Amino acid sequence: MGENPYERDRSNPYYKLPGMAERITRPDHPATVSWNDAQEFIAALNKREGGTRYRLPTEAEWEYAARAGTSTRYSFGDDERQLDRYAWHGGDFQTGGHHPVGTKQPNPWGLHDVHGNVWEWVQDWYDADYYARSPAVDPQGPQRGTRRVVRGGTWHATATIWRTAFRRDYEPDYRGISIGLRLVRTVSSASIPINLKKEFIMTQAVVVIGPGSIGQAIARRVGAGKHVLLADLRQENADAAPRRHSSCRL
Repeated sequence: MGENPYERDRSNPYYKLPGMAERITRPDHPATVSWNDAQEFIAALNKREGGTRYRLPTEAEWEYAARAGTSTRYSFGDDERQLDRYAWHGGDFQTGGHHPVGTKQPNPWGLHDVHGNVWEWVQDWYDADYYARSPAVDPQGPQRGTRRVVRGGTWHATATIWRTAFRRDYEPDYRGISIGLRLVRTVSSASIPINLKKEFIMTQAVVVIGPGSIGQAIARRVGAGKHVLLADLRQENADAAPRRHSSCRL
C-alpha cells in the first residue's frame, strides 16, 4: 500500500513495448499484479483496517457472481457478437492495453469487467480435474498445487476465452500486464441495513462496491451470518477503503 504496482518488475517483456507503460498505468485503469502481490496487499489492508475481512474470492464465488444467475456462455447470453458491449477484448500489443474500469456494460448483477479487460486472480490452486470430484456446494478449491487460477479473460486474448466458465492458470509470482484482482470483504450480519435483513436470511450476500457500478445484492444459500462484498480494485483507490454503494432488492 502506498506503492505503485508498476514500480515492480514484470514477468514478460510486453510492458517495455513502445507506449505500453503510458497506455496501462493511468489512474482509472486496473492494477496488474502477481497472486503473491495480491496477498501482500490484502495483508496490509487487513492490518490497517483491523481483522481479516478482505481476501480474494474462491473460484466458485467468482463464477457465481460473474454468471449473475445465468447459465449461458456469457453473462449476457450466447451471442458473441454482443461481446463488444460488455468486454474489452482482442487488442494487439502494438497499440492496445487494458482500459478504464467500469466503462463497458455490467452483468445482470451490476458487476463490470467480468469478461475481458484483465484476468482476475482467485484464491484457488489450479487443478484441471478438481470440479469432477469437488463438493457440489461452495467448493473451496484444491488443498495444494503449484499454480493459481485466473478468471474472466483479458484485453489481448483470442476467441472463446471470455466465456464465463473459462479458466486458466499462472504461477503465483507471475506479474504481467493483464492480470488484476477483485477483492471480497466479509462483514457480519449486524452490519446489513435493517430494511434488508429479511432478504439476507440464510444467504451469503455479495454486494458490488467497486467504482463505476451500481451496487446490487447477490444471494447464495451457504449459511446465515456470512456476508461478502466484492470490489473492483483500481490503482487510484488501492490506498483507500472500497466504497460501498446502495443495494437493491434481490
